[in-house]
Amino acid sequence: MKCPVCNKSMIILEHEGIEIDYCTRCKGSWFDSGELALLLHDELRHEESLEPALLKKGARSCPRCGKRMRYGNFPNTKVEIDVCPVDRGIWLDKGELQAIAKAQGVSESMQRVQVFLHNVFGSQIEGEKEA
Repeated sequence: MKCPVCNKSMIILEHEGIEIDYCTRCKGSWFDSGELALLLHDELRHEESLEPALLKKGARSCPRCGKRMRYGNFPNTKVEIDVCPVDRGIWLDKGELQAIAKAQGVSESMQRVQVFLHNVFGSQIEGEKEA
């Protein structure tokens, strides 16, 4: 699968049975529908706010179907994400996954996810400077 940002081939990472398509060049991640909720141990109770019809048209194309994605903020965060209008997959730029995980709180399951994120993606959250 090609990255919607830099058009390079992505690699597949796996965590607890969830496949994450990851771009080693721009550090973005693609999640098929439902995978992000599984990773974050969250039911996306505000999933209606991710309804593509309610989001703005973006410039990026979905890496799965090629349709133009829509964008808006992830529920209860200021993190702007891209959503496929067809299969509802989600694209996250570098640091956005970590910012969403941080906003979810510090439950035991979230601590496991944050350790995984740190090990794979590093500790940088969008907007923070690397040490």
